[in-house]
Amino acid sequence: MSLEIKITKEDLINMVKGVRPSYDLFENEVVKRCGTYNGSYGSWSWNTYELEKLKVTDLYALYILCRDCYKQKG
Repeated sequence: MSLEIKITKEDLINMVKGVRPSYDLFENEVVKRCGTYNGSYGSWSWNTYELEKLKVTDLYALYILCRDCYKQKG
């Protein structure tokens, strides 16, 4: 069985906005450029304008990076 899913750039941006990077990723070039951490509130905010500049493949890679960053390694 084959499944085809169509996802727009806007969908990917919303997916990225639904995940938060771990502290380990704060110095990642893309993460740093596309969001900010507010230490006072312990919250992460994505910059929509910067996310919109990314290619679809880069948005997907950023999503996967942040989605998987809390998984146990090894």
